[in-house]
Amino acid sequence: SHVYEHTSAPVPPQGLRFTDDPLVPGVTVIKAIHLIELRNAVNAWRTAAGLAPIVVWTDQNPTGATIKAIHIIELRNALDPALRAFGRNPSFSSGVAPGQVVRAVHFQELRNLMK
Repeated sequence: SHVYEHTSAPVPPQGLRFTDDPLVPGVTVIKAIHLIELRNAVNAWRTAAGLAPIVVWTDQNPTGATIKAIHIIELRNALDPALRAFGRNPSFSSGVAPGQVVRAVHFQELRNLMK
């Protein structure tokens, strides 16, 4: 007799929605809600990939905080292994380093990677 093992492959999150989508460079003002939504989406991808969600972020409550490069760096670093678990090889088009201005493109790029 044969023993069949049922394994279900992980499924990427579906139906993620973002406020002000797409972000328009030079038009859309980046707000705390955009950062919060990205953090939630990254954690949805991490959970789907079998990775622990990130529970401690810089500026836990970003309402009223200035959006900084560290926020983008954290999101990229958290998202990268989750996407790789699904066979995706993310690349980020524009670098961002502490002291650099965060732009709408940095947010939109992360959103596009998770669609």
